[in-house]
Amino acid sequence: MNTRTTRLSAYSVSLLAVCFTACGGGSSTSAPALEVSPASAVIRVGDSVPFSAAVLGAPAAEITWAVQESDGGSVDGSGRYTAPSNPGVFHIIASSLLDPLATAAATVTVTLTTPATPPGAGSLGVNIGTVSDWDPTQLFADAMKHARHFGSVGQPSDESAAVDANGWPTGDAGVVVLVGVPSMAGTYRLSFTGNATVGLNAAWDAASRVAGAAYDAASNTTTADVVVGPAEQNLFLTFTGQAGGVKDVRLMRPGHGP
Repeated sequence: MNTRTTRLSAYSVSLLAVCFTACGGGSSTSAPALEVSPASAVIRVGDSVPFSAAVLGAPAAEITWAVQESDGGSVDGSGRYTAPSNPGVFHIIASSLLDPLATAAATVTVTLTTPATPPGAGSLGVNIGTVSDWDPTQLFADAMKHARHFGSVGQPSDESAAVDANGWPTGDAGVVVLVGVPSMAGTYRLSFTGNATVGLNAAWDAASRVAGAAYDAASNTTTADVVVGPAEQNLFLTFTGQAGGVKDVRLMRPGHGP
């Protein structure tokens, strides 16, 4: 394979460094996750298309690019792929130099003709962020939709908690909700099924706290306000004392309903 290396943007690296520091760094047992964008493309022979990569959960700053097939074209150090003169389906491989086992692939279909556009259809591009705890766009009103898998109470970033078929913990657990997101301060409305004690893990701002927790026995539901201070960098929640674990956890961002 012909490989090239590119450096991630300073912005991505800074976000990754914050995540690495806040989430416990090398003590986490989670393997770095690598994402390639776009995941697939269709282009003509001889044309080119740019790819980008992001490393999640690790402070890697370098990515190695390669084309899996020997006759599949080439990819340069920035991730730009150039198709060969022959059609086919080829694979672009990105690897983290921090952990060579952390790899991801994109699929490119190379055709002899321009991909057909349905009559009356036009091109539309939408630039959206990544659904993750550190992405500043925060696409969903419910912050739990950006959260990681549940982990231990002492180190939520290890994502080691036992969970049921729906992904909810079966015992005491913690979860990484937000890391280093700009303007994350405010009051979040928490609700879940169960009667667990809610706490914060690794909070930086003394003003961050859980307030007004109330349990309704008739519906077996707990509600609370999670107040995030103006200097906060982390939002890690812990749930303890509920047999079988909490379920249906929702955390509505400030200004987004109950």
